[in-house]
Amino acid sequence: FLKILNSVIDGIPAKSADPNYMNFLITINDEEKTILASDGAITIIHSLANDENPVLKSYEPGTIEIPARHFVSIISKLEGEEVILTQIENSFLNITDNYSNFNIKCSRGEEFPQLDIHFTSSHTFEIDGNDFLNLYNSTAFAVATRGPKKHFYGVKIGVNNNILEFVATDSYRLARKLLTLSNAVEENYNIVIPSKNLLEFIKIMDDSEDNIGLHIFNNKVLIKYQNILFQSRLINGTYPNTANLLPDEFMLSIKVNVNEL
Repeated sequence: FLKILNSVIDGIPAKSADPNYMNFLITINDEEKTILASDGAITIIHSLANDENPVLKSYEPGTIEIPARHFVSIISKLEGEEVILTQIENSFLNITDNYSNFNIKCSRGEEFPQLDIHFTSSHTFEIDGNDFLNLYNSTAFAVATRGPKKHFYGVKIGVNNNILEFVATDSYRLARKLLTLSNAVEENYNIVIPSKNLLEFIKIMDDSEDNIGLHIFNNKVLIKYQNILFQSRLINGTYPNTANLLPDEFMLSIKVNVNEL
């Protein structure tokens, strides 16, 4: 449970004009067993219903908002192997592991902002997790950190004739990496995801080779990985055509040993 909390807390902002975004939203019912964190721009949802390693031992239906950082701090200090969470009316949550006992002030789950979350899209493709991480690490370092061109603050992810392309540039340097997708993708896509949002997703990935599913919408992308749903806004507009910047001929070409260089 603590591992799950640490994976979704990256969705909690350092500060927010809406205090609800400082809280986890836990929803438990027959259809949904999830913990959610969001700052309005990114949303991280982790399922608590894992058939291989069930987190929930028992439950009663309910939904509640819990102050995220206080909650993680309490859970991390517990000594017991299991924790019991009990909602007291609508304003308090009792936390106990049979050694320690805490009460934390909470809010009704219905007060959490309504988020536009869709789980399916007709525009989707899958990629191996390690390949995704390699593409990100090979390009994201070139993203702009300042300047007026908002597109340069994101990583362009494009699919063209079954070739996946990651591109990042700050107008002084350009990083581009291509990968042939193993599963055929009939449509072509071009989206720009804010680099800082992608970084939050990279933080919650482990070393697993599980596939990553990207579901593309008009103004957002939903990334599915294991029991995690990660949603990010997109940077609207057209990314500059960087393919024209890459030369076909060179004045000089040298091959060297990478380690020796």
